[in-house]
Amino acid sequence: VCFFKQIQDVSYEEFQEVFAVNMGSAFLCSREAAKKMIAKKSGHIIHISSVWGEVGASCESAYSASSQ
Repeated sequence: VCFFKQIQDVSYEEFQEVFAVNMGSAFLCSREAAKKMIAKKSGHIIHISSVWGEVGASCESAYSASSQ
């Protein structure tokens, strides 16, 4: 999820939504996968992020911050 806006035009609610979806989904999926991996005593979790998490994207500050 992202909003193509300059940072001064992004509301706090929009910022929270970006983090809830982008970071929350990674957390929830990892948590569920970990339960099965712990039971099996094996497994790996690999998260892949956007390049915007490294270099930032114009007009996508919230998305860039949530992609780290």
